[in-house]
Amino acid sequence: MVTALYFRVMRIDPKNPGWPDRDRFILSKGHACPVWYAALAERGYFDKSHLGTLRRMNSILQGHPDMRKTPGIDMTAGSLGHGLSAGLGMALSAKLRKKEYHVWVIVGDGETQEGSIWEAAMAAAKWKLDNFTAIVDRNRLQKRCVRRGCDAYRAPC
Repeated sequence: MVTALYFRVMRIDPKNPGWPDRDRFILSKGHACPVWYAALAERGYFDKSHLGTLRRMNSILQGHPDMRKTPGIDMTAGSLGHGLSAGLGMALSAKLRKKEYHVWVIVGDGETQEGSIWEAAMAAAKWKLDNFTAIVDRNRLQKRCVRRGCDAYRAPC
């Protein structure tokens, strides 16, 4: 999905990462950032030599995306469940300011159990945000409920 967005879909300019009319991308499940960093490097946001510094001290490539350190990052990711709400705010801002950019957010399947995700989804529908797309990474890799002996994907256990 990241490759398709960055190389086929999104309106972006790596030479001008702060372009006001660019499409926005948020990886709400920030721990999956290595794929995003690879796409950003391949598109020319920064030199590929930085990829070998992932998660090292003073690297521009931290374990979660940091918009203060990495060119091309539109939102610092951390706590699961926050990315969709941030994307909603960006998309609503675009509508109110009559801007044409689109906001794309990838959330994890386990993250969809957070109430803030559903509040953002309902708000997007209420505001009819056709410039806002959520993509659920349904990889089924969240923690399983093992204390009860079940095989369900639930939080909390």
